[in-house]
Amino acid sequence: PLKESFILQNHLLLIMENYFTKEEIEEILSNYNLGQFKSFGKIKKNDVVSFGQIIETTKGKFFMKVLRHFDDGIKQSLKVADILQKQNFPTYQTFSTKSNKLYLTYKNQQIIFYEFIPNLKESWKNLNLREINDFGKTLAKFHKMTKPLKIKPTNSGTYENIKSLIHKFFLKRKRFSSDIQNILEFMEKEIKLIECPKNQYSTGYYSEFNPGHIQFKNNEVRIVIDWNIGKTNSFFDYGSSMTACFSLDGNKFYPKKLKEFISAYDKERPLSNWEKKHLFEAFKFGILKYGIWGFIDLKTGDIVEKEKQIDQDELNKVKYLMNLDKISFNKMIE
Repeated sequence: PLKESFILQNHLLLIMENYFTKEEIEEILSNYNLGQFKSFGKIKKNDVVSFGQIIETTKGKFFMKVLRHFDDGIKQSLKVADILQKQNFPTYQTFSTKSNKLYLTYKNQQIIFYEFIPNLKESWKNLNLREINDFGKTLAKFHKMTKPLKIKPTNSGTYENIKSLIHKFFLKRKRFSSDIQNILEFMEKEIKLIECPKNQYSTGYYSEFNPGHIQFKNNEVRIVIDWNIGKTNSFFDYGSSMTACFSLDGNKFYPKKLKEFISAYDKERPLSNWEKKHLFEAFKFGILKYGIWGFIDLKTGDIVEKEKQIDQDELNKVKYLMNLDKISFNKMIE
């Protein structure tokens, strides 16, 4: 889902050429040590958030991203991803400019050059048990590695952000059928019951550590993409990642996968007694987060106008949660 903080009020920014001219690319590349321009590659992305295209030079292929929204949170994410990549965390390389910056400001736009990853797909997949294991272990490694870093909190995808978004959409529930109204009322009630003490493990917050942002190879995490790092309790991060234990349509939940995820995470970064007692609450947060994102119209950033526009896959997970209690959940993961 498109994070609310990324929605641009000025959609005129979309009025832009599909790619830079050859002369502009050559000028851009003159700020890097990436070789001389050879050709334009495939346009991989073009939305209100960013424009992405493959660029080929005399030194190979690179992925260029032009950001249409840029703030301190994105600057921070670039820095964190660069630090972790240099410490062998599985993510792509970000190329610095000749002046040692991770982004270039060109004609009032921020440009980033990433390592080109062939066959990279940004779509969810059902993970097998071995993939789930490495998925949990890799998230725990991310939390351990970002724990000592100086990271500022950001708003996107945090508990406060999701609680606010649920309330905002709850107030607009009357446009939908009684069934959808009941779901929003449930979400409004349940999000208020979730809390994590400030003394629990606080670290880097990936927010969307999910199968759509990870590529696997031989059942192991090969690459993690789409960084937008903040800081909060890891409780909210691993809770969000637990949603990977559902089928793609959200109709089936796999307790065995969740047990594997929790076990792998716990072995890498041992959970506290409080965290172990509140796994259900973390699981609940993840479902509510992706559930409310399923109500977002990606063109406007506001709630959808029509019921048929709601993401049914995420809605199915919320419906599952509505019929689950903590005792039943704990029995499933014993």
